Amino acid sequence: MIRHKSDNKNKVKGSLVSSNDNAKNQSVSVGAQHVSWGGSISCRSEHITSGILQSFKADRRFYSIALESTQAQIKAHMKRKLIKEADGRAILSAIEKIKEMSSVQSFDSLQFGDIYDYIEQQIISISGKSGHVFCVGRSREDQIAGDIRSWVRGSCDNLEDLLQALQASLIDKTEEHIGLKTVIPYYSYSQIQQPIYLGHQLMSYVEMFVRDRCRFKEIRKRANQSSYGSNMVGTILDLNRDAIARSLHFDDSTYNSIDSTTDYDHILEFLGAVNICGVHISKFIADVLTWLAPSNNFISLSDAIVVQNICNPLKRDPRVLEAIRAKVGKLLGLYTGVHAIANGLSSGVSQDIHEAVNSLIDSYDAVTISIKNIKTIVDDFVVNRKEVKEASQANFPTAPDVVDWLVMNLDITTQRAAEVSANIVKLASAKNTKLSLLPLDELQKIEPRITKDIYTVLVTSRAVINRRTKGGSSPVQIRKAIRNAKRAL
Repeated sequence: MIRHKSDNKNKVKGSLVSSNDNAKNQSVSVGAQHVSWGGSISCRSEHITSGILQSFKADRRFYSIALESTQAQIKAHMKRKLIKEADGRAILSAIEKIKEMSSVQSFDSLQFGDIYDYIEQQIISISGKSGHVFCVGRSREDQIAGDIRSWVRGSCDNLEDLLQALQASLIDKTEEHIGLKTVIPYYSYSQIQQPIYLGHQLMSYVEMFVRDRCRFKEIRKRANQSSYGSNMVGTILDLNRDAIARSLHFDDSTYNSIDSTTDYDHILEFLGAVNICGVHISKFIADVLTWLAPSNNFISLSDAIVVQNICNPLKRDPRVLEAIRAKVGKLLGLYTGVHAIANGLSSGVSQDIHEAVNSLIDSYDAVTISIKNIKTIVDDFVVNRKEVKEASQANFPTAPDVVDWLVMNLDITTQRAAEVSANIVKLASAKNTKLSLLPLDELQKIEPRITKDIYTVLVTSRAVINRRTKGGSSPVQIRKAIRNAKRAL
């Protein structure tokens, strides 16, 4: 992400570092690229190397975080008298002016190597000589590491909020269709397996997103340690790292300077959690596309989500759903790329891992827009009740319930019950009728001990109601799941 920049070697006079002590560290401009005095990019090679080391487009997302963390460190250093009062006030005033300026998005990315170059140049430009002490007590590496931790922490919070809103929409839709007693076909092996209440399938996504939220909470907790002021191998300056951490709402500061600047566990964990969330989103999209298929037509979506085909007005293309599927599909590639970068790196700081930031931001953007659109789809879709009722009764979907009834009531083995159920299905198929319409005497020819109670599993609506085991698809269990989910929200 960030071009490596050597630490400023500030002279310490007593406990004060003045602006004059850092004058030799001022930056100069070579062509369009800002580099440190005596930096490794020469005029001759600058046009070749500047592009590969630029990361402004990616790390501009850390703009506000970098300003806030810089402010906190300047204030802490002023209290410890590591920076003169006048210099500190000048830098803090410059930061406030930078905050009031136009968004960093409007600046030419070719003018600066990264967001930290931009902030440094702006502070020096506004505060003059005082600006040259703004990097006292910190390295570029611990600043970047701390800002990434802050960004991951905030991103976890944002994703948890989005998932919570999505869960609320799923619960609302479930409650709506519990009241309507909406039954839909449940698919296994790409075929209709058994009828279930729609609410049961919707609540399955709520459970998935509960786990996603838990993962983001755990990652946030582990990332919430401040690396600010750690430097790469520590410093002789009398820094109050814990005060900096508290002012930026971290739980603690890190305990090892090497690990502080080279630990990217939180990046890999975040990308991993985003990937799992993407799998859940992809599963939802696959189900919705099945429901939406013209051969099923179980649900309808508005024109904002399924676009009318320009050539055939009767054909509607699920472009939004397919776009979401593609966005979450690329998450695995982004994670794999970062894992490949991190694997094999030594414990020293290197440029390699900085490339991970692009993948980090791209993954966050992809999953964020996907969750928002999933919520829109949940709020928008309408069930076509006639179609789902017909599909729920087709192909003898309660045959597995017949097996369970035979085992429970006739004390026979599952294998024998499956044979009886298969013969009942064959009979209904031969007569071209529903299981529930077969006469009792016909059923007793297959198994004499069958009683009229078997119709509790032959009639689709009654079979669904009877699945009362914990986590089952009966209305009683769905309402329990709703209560539990609401408490978790």
